[in-house]
Amino acid sequence: AEVRYDARVQMAFGGIFGATHWNVSGEAVAEVGGQAIDIHIVLDVSDSMALGASASDQQRLANQIGCVFACHVPDGGPEPSLVTARNLGIPMRIDVVKAAANSVVDRIATASQGSQVRIAVYAMHHETTLIQPLTTNITTAKAALDNLEIGLALPRNRSPQQPGDTYPSTFADTVGPAVGRQGNGGANDPRKLVILATDGTASARDPWLQTKAFDPQVCRSMKRKGIDVGVIYTTYDYWGKETDATYPLTVEPIEDQIEPNMQACASPGLFAKGDEPDEITAAFHAVWSQFEAGMLRLTQ
Repeated sequence: AEVRYDARVQMAFGGIFGATHWNVSGEAVAEVGGQAIDIHIVLDVSDSMALGASASDQQRLANQIGCVFACHVPDGGPEPSLVTARNLGIPMRIDVVKAAANSVVDRIATASQGSQVRIAVYAMHHETTLIQPLTTNITTAKAALDNLEIGLALPRNRSPQQPGDTYPSTFADTVGPAVGRQGNGGANDPRKLVILATDGTASARDPWLQTKAFDPQVCRSMKRKGIDVGVIYTTYDYWGKETDATYPLTVEPIEDQIEPNMQACASPGLFAKGDEPDEITAAFHAVWSQFEAGMLRLTQ
Protein backbone atom coordinates (compact mmCIF):
# COMPACT_ATOMS: atom_id res chain seq x y z
CA ALA A 1 0.00 0.00 0.00
CA GLU A 2 1.39 3.39 -0.93
CA VAL A 3 1.38 5.92 1.90
CA ARG A 4 1.96 9.68 1.55
CA TYR A 5 2.31 11.73 4.71
CA ASP A 6 3.12 15.33 5.62
CA ALA A 7 3.43 16.31 9.25
CA ARG A 8 4.71 19.16 11.39
CA VAL A 9 5.57 17.88 14.84
CA GLN A 10 6.13 20.07 17.88
CA MET A 11 9.38 18.92 19.48
CA ALA A 12 9.40 18.38 23.23
CA PHE A 13 13.04 19.50 23.63
CA GLY A 14 13.56 21.38 20.39
CA GLY A 15 14.18 24.69 22.14
CA ILE A 16 17.48 23.37 23.41
CA PHE A 17 18.70 23.06 19.83
CA GLY A 18 17.07 26.22 18.48
CA ALA A 19 14.23 24.39 16.70
CA THR A 20 10.66 24.06 17.92
CA HIS A 21 9.14 21.92 15.15
CA TRP A 22 10.11 19.01 12.98
CA ASN A 23 8.66 18.79 9.47
CA VAL A 24 8.12 15.20 8.43
CA SER A 25 6.97 14.08 5.00
CA GLY A 26 7.50 11.10 2.81
CA GLU A 27 6.11 8.39 0.61
CA ALA A 28 6.52 4.68 1.13
CA VAL A 29 5.16 1.37 0.11
CA ALA A 30 4.36 -0.43 3.32
CA GLU A 31 3.11 -3.83 4.32
CA VAL A 32 1.98 -4.92 7.74
CA GLY A 33 3.14 -8.40 6.87
CA GLY A 34 -0.18 -10.04 7.64
CA GLN A 35 -0.16 -9.02 11.29
CA ALA A 36 -3.45 -8.35 13.05
CA ILE A 37 -3.76 -5.08 14.96
CA ASP A 38 -6.38 -3.79 17.39
CA ILE A 39 -6.35 0.00 17.81
CA HIS A 40 -8.28 1.60 20.67
CA ILE A 41 -8.76 5.36 20.12
CA VAL A 42 -9.71 7.35 23.22
CA LEU A 43 -10.64 11.03 22.81
CA ASP A 44 -11.11 13.51 25.64
CA VAL A 45 -14.57 15.12 25.27
CA SER A 46 -14.52 17.15 28.47
CA ASP A 47 -15.51 20.84 28.52
CA SER A 48 -11.94 22.07 28.12
CA MET A 49 -11.84 20.47 24.66
CA ALA A 50 -14.35 23.13 23.58
CA LEU A 51 -11.47 25.57 23.24
CA GLY A 52 -11.49 27.32 19.86
CA ALA A 53 -9.54 25.34 17.28
CA SER A 54 -7.05 28.15 16.58
CA ALA A 55 -6.08 31.49 18.09
CA SER A 56 -8.40 33.29 15.67
CA ASP A 57 -11.28 30.92 16.55
CA GLN A 58 -10.69 31.55 20.24
CA GLN A 59 -10.78 35.31 19.70
CA ARG A 60 -14.04 35.00 17.78
CA LEU A 61 -15.58 33.03 20.65
CA ALA A 62 -14.46 35.68 23.11
CA ASN A 63 -15.86 38.48 20.96
CA GLN A 64 -19.17 36.73 20.32
CA ILE A 65 -20.04 35.17 23.66
CA GLY A 66 -17.39 36.42 26.10
CA CYS A 67 -16.02 32.94 26.68
CA VAL A 68 -12.88 31.12 25.58
CA PHE A 69 -12.05 28.23 27.88
CA ALA A 70 -14.15 25.33 29.26
CA CYS A 71 -17.50 27.10 29.17
CA HIS A 72 -19.41 25.65 26.21
CA VAL A 73 -21.78 23.18 27.81
CA PRO A 74 -24.85 21.45 26.36
CA ASP A 75 -27.55 22.74 28.68
CA GLY A 76 -26.93 26.49 28.80
CA GLY A 77 -27.69 27.93 32.21
CA PRO A 78 -25.62 30.97 33.10
CA GLU A 79 -22.87 29.89 30.69
CA PRO A 80 -23.06 30.14 26.91
CA SER A 81 -24.43 26.84 25.66
CA LEU A 82 -22.73 24.41 23.34
CA VAL A 83 -25.58 24.98 20.89
CA THR A 84 -24.83 28.72 20.83
CA ALA A 85 -21.17 28.10 20.17
CA ARG A 86 -21.99 25.58 17.45
CA ASN A 87 -24.44 27.97 15.80
CA LEU A 88 -21.62 30.47 15.39
CA GLY A 89 -19.89 27.95 13.12
CA ILE A 90 -16.59 28.27 14.96
CA PRO A 91 -14.51 25.08 15.00
CA MET A 92 -13.34 23.82 18.37
CA ARG A 93 -10.45 21.73 19.55
CA ILE A 94 -12.61 18.62 19.75
CA ASP A 95 -13.32 19.06 16.02
CA VAL A 96 -9.59 19.22 15.28
CA VAL A 97 -8.90 16.11 17.35
CA LYS A 98 -11.70 14.17 15.64
CA ALA A 99 -10.47 15.20 12.19
CA ALA A 100 -6.88 14.31 13.12
CA ALA A 101 -7.96 10.90 14.40
CA ASN A 102 -9.90 10.26 11.21
CA SER A 103 -6.88 11.30 9.17
CA VAL A 104 -4.66 8.75 10.84
CA VAL A 105 -7.40 6.10 10.57
CA ASP A 106 -7.37 6.66 6.80
CA ARG A 107 -3.61 6.24 6.80
CA ILE A 108 -3.81 3.09 8.89
CA ALA A 109 -6.40 1.63 6.54
CA THR A 110 -4.19 2.36 3.53
CA ALA A 111 -1.03 0.96 5.11
CA SER A 112 -2.69 -2.19 6.36
CA GLN A 113 -4.51 -3.45 3.30
CA GLY A 114 -4.56 -7.22 3.35
CA SER A 115 -4.18 -7.37 7.12
CA GLN A 116 -6.76 -7.52 9.88
CA VAL A 117 -7.07 -4.14 11.56
CA ARG A 118 -9.85 -3.44 14.03
CA ILE A 119 -10.61 -0.06 15.56
CA ALA A 120 -12.55 0.82 18.71
CA VAL A 121 -13.59 4.34 19.74
CA TYR A 122 -14.04 5.67 23.28
CA ALA A 123 -15.03 9.02 24.78
CA MET A 124 -13.31 10.11 28.01
CA HIS A 125 -15.22 12.49 30.28
CA HIS A 126 -16.65 11.90 33.78
CA GLU A 127 -16.50 8.28 32.71
CA THR A 128 -14.88 6.54 29.77
CA THR A 129 -17.55 5.33 27.39
CA LEU A 130 -17.14 2.72 24.67
CA ILE A 131 -18.72 4.36 21.63
CA GLN A 132 -17.75 1.83 18.98
CA PRO A 133 -16.61 -1.72 19.77
CA LEU A 134 -13.77 -3.14 17.73
CA THR A 135 -14.69 -3.16 14.06
CA THR A 136 -12.94 -3.87 10.78
CA ASN A 137 -15.29 -1.39 9.07
CA ILE A 138 -13.29 1.82 8.68
CA THR A 139 -16.37 3.81 7.67
CA THR A 140 -18.12 2.76 10.88
CA ALA A 141 -15.11 3.68 13.01
CA LYS A 142 -14.82 7.10 11.37
CA ALA A 143 -18.53 7.77 11.86
CA ALA A 144 -18.14 7.00 15.56
CA LEU A 145 -15.33 9.56 15.78
CA ASP A 146 -17.35 12.14 13.86
CA ASN A 147 -20.30 11.76 16.24
CA LEU A 148 -18.34 12.55 19.40
CA GLU A 149 -19.32 15.78 21.13
CA ILE A 150 -18.33 17.73 24.25
CA GLY A 151 -19.53 15.77 27.28
CA LEU A 152 -21.37 13.61 24.71
CA ALA A 153 -23.85 16.54 24.80
CA LEU A 154 -25.41 15.07 27.94
CA PRO A 155 -27.51 17.30 30.23
CA ARG A 156 -25.92 18.57 33.44
CA ASN A 157 -27.46 18.24 36.90
CA ARG A 158 -24.84 20.30 38.74
CA SER A 159 -23.77 17.28 40.78
CA PRO A 160 -20.08 16.81 41.66
CA GLN A 161 -19.59 14.56 38.61
CA GLN A 162 -20.60 16.22 35.33
CA PRO A 163 -20.43 14.83 31.79
CA GLY A 164 -17.91 17.56 30.99
CA ASP A 165 -15.50 16.53 33.76
CA THR A 166 -12.47 14.29 33.26
CA TYR A 167 -11.67 11.31 35.48
CA PRO A 168 -8.63 9.48 34.05
CA SER A 169 -9.10 6.53 36.39
CA THR A 170 -12.09 5.56 34.25
CA PHE A 171 -9.72 5.36 31.27
CA ALA A 172 -7.83 2.49 32.90
CA ASP A 173 -10.97 0.89 34.31
CA THR A 174 -12.73 0.79 30.93
CA VAL A 175 -10.01 0.50 28.31
CA GLY A 176 -7.62 -1.73 30.22
CA PRO A 177 -9.92 -4.77 30.51
CA ALA A 178 -11.15 -4.28 26.94
CA VAL A 179 -7.61 -4.30 25.55
CA GLY A 180 -6.31 -7.21 27.62
CA ARG A 181 -2.69 -8.23 27.17
CA GLN A 182 -0.36 -7.61 24.26
CA GLY A 183 -0.61 -10.04 21.36
CA ASN A 184 1.87 -11.43 18.86
CA GLY A 185 0.11 -10.19 15.73
CA GLY A 186 -1.53 -13.47 14.85
CA ALA A 187 -5.08 -13.56 13.56
CA ASN A 188 -6.31 -14.75 16.95
CA ASP A 189 -3.82 -12.73 18.99
CA PRO A 190 -3.58 -9.19 17.53
CA ARG A 191 -1.07 -6.55 18.46
CA LYS A 192 -2.65 -3.84 20.64
CA LEU A 193 -2.29 -0.07 20.43
CA VAL A 194 -4.12 2.49 22.57
CA ILE A 195 -4.14 6.09 21.31
CA LEU A 196 -5.20 8.67 23.90
CA ALA A 197 -5.76 12.32 22.93
CA THR A 198 -6.29 14.73 25.82
CA ASP A 199 -5.35 18.12 27.22
CA GLY A 200 -3.98 16.37 30.29
CA THR A 201 -6.22 17.97 32.91
CA ALA A 202 -8.31 15.96 35.33
CA SER A 203 -11.18 16.88 37.60
CA ALA A 204 -10.53 16.79 41.32
CA ARG A 205 -13.36 15.08 43.14
CA ASP A 206 -12.74 17.18 46.22
CA PRO A 207 -12.83 20.15 46.30
CA TRP A 208 -15.39 20.58 43.55
CA LEU A 209 -14.45 22.50 40.38
CA GLN A 210 -10.71 22.25 40.93
CA THR A 211 -8.39 20.39 38.59
CA LYS A 212 -5.25 18.31 38.76
CA ALA A 213 -2.77 16.96 36.25
CA PHE A 214 -3.49 13.64 34.52
CA ASP A 215 -2.15 10.81 36.68
CA PRO A 216 0.26 8.69 34.59
CA GLN A 217 -0.24 5.77 36.95
CA VAL A 218 -3.53 4.99 35.22
CA CYS A 219 -1.51 3.91 32.17
CA ARG A 220 0.82 1.63 34.10
CA SER A 221 -1.37 -1.48 34.19
CA MET A 222 -1.75 -1.53 30.41
CA LYS A 223 1.96 -0.97 29.81
CA ARG A 224 2.81 -3.76 32.26
CA LYS A 225 0.82 -6.08 29.98
CA GLY A 226 2.95 -4.94 27.05
CA ILE A 227 0.28 -2.73 25.52
CA ASP A 228 1.59 0.15 23.43
CA VAL A 229 0.08 3.40 24.75
CA GLY A 230 0.32 6.42 22.45
CA VAL A 231 -0.46 9.87 23.85
CA ILE A 232 -1.33 13.05 21.99
CA TYR A 233 -1.15 16.00 24.38
CA THR A 234 -3.13 19.03 23.20
CA THR A 235 -1.38 21.97 24.83
CA TYR A 236 -2.69 25.27 26.18
CA ASP A 237 -0.83 27.91 24.16
CA TYR A 238 -4.11 29.66 23.45
CA TRP A 239 -5.14 33.22 22.80
CA GLY A 240 -6.13 35.27 25.83
CA LYS A 241 -5.20 32.83 28.56
CA GLU A 242 -3.48 35.66 30.49
CA THR A 243 -6.84 37.44 30.86
CA ASP A 244 -9.18 34.46 30.94
CA ALA A 245 -11.11 34.07 34.19
CA THR A 246 -11.23 30.27 34.27
CA TYR A 247 -7.69 29.35 33.25
CA PRO A 248 -5.85 30.80 36.33
CA LEU A 249 -8.18 28.86 38.63
CA THR A 250 -7.96 25.54 36.82
CA VAL A 251 -4.97 24.88 34.57
CA GLU A 252 -2.32 27.44 35.44
CA PRO A 253 -1.49 26.00 38.90
CA ILE A 254 -0.78 22.56 37.40
CA GLU A 255 0.39 23.43 33.88
CA ASP A 256 4.04 22.54 34.48
CA GLN A 257 3.00 19.05 35.63
CA ILE A 258 0.87 18.12 32.64
CA GLU A 259 3.45 17.42 29.94
CA PRO A 260 5.78 15.31 32.11
CA ASN A 261 2.78 13.30 33.29
CA MET A 262 1.53 12.72 29.76
CA GLN A 263 5.00 11.66 28.65
CA ALA A 264 5.13 9.23 31.57
CA CYS A 265 1.77 7.80 30.53
CA ALA A 266 2.97 7.05 27.00
CA SER A 267 5.06 4.08 25.95
CA PRO A 268 8.62 5.01 24.88
CA GLY A 269 8.56 6.98 21.63
CA LEU A 270 4.77 7.21 21.50
CA PHE A 271 4.29 10.75 22.86
CA ALA A 272 3.57 13.81 20.74
CA LYS A 273 1.98 17.18 21.38
CA GLY A 274 0.39 20.04 19.50
CA ASP A 275 -1.61 23.22 19.87
CA GLU A 276 -2.63 24.52 16.44
CA PRO A 277 -4.69 22.20 14.18
CA ASP A 278 -1.76 21.21 11.94
CA GLU A 279 0.35 20.38 14.99
CA ILE A 280 -2.36 18.16 16.50
CA THR A 281 -2.82 16.32 13.20
CA ALA A 282 0.94 15.88 12.94
CA ALA A 283 1.04 14.53 16.49
CA PHE A 284 -1.42 11.75 15.63
CA HIS A 285 0.63 10.79 12.60
CA ALA A 286 3.89 10.90 14.56
CA VAL A 287 2.53 8.46 17.15
CA TRP A 288 1.29 6.09 14.45
CA SER A 289 4.63 6.36 12.60
CA GLN A 290 6.51 5.28 15.69
CA PHE A 291 4.20 2.32 16.26
CA GLU A 292 4.22 1.50 12.55
CA ALA A 293 8.02 1.42 12.50
CA GLY A 294 7.93 -1.75 14.55
CA MET A 295 5.14 -3.30 12.49
CA LEU A 296 5.80 -2.44 8.88
CA ARG A 297 8.34 -3.71 6.42
CA LEU A 298 9.27 -0.78 4.16
CA THR A 299 9.93 -1.84 0.60
CA GLN A 300 10.62 1.58 -0.89
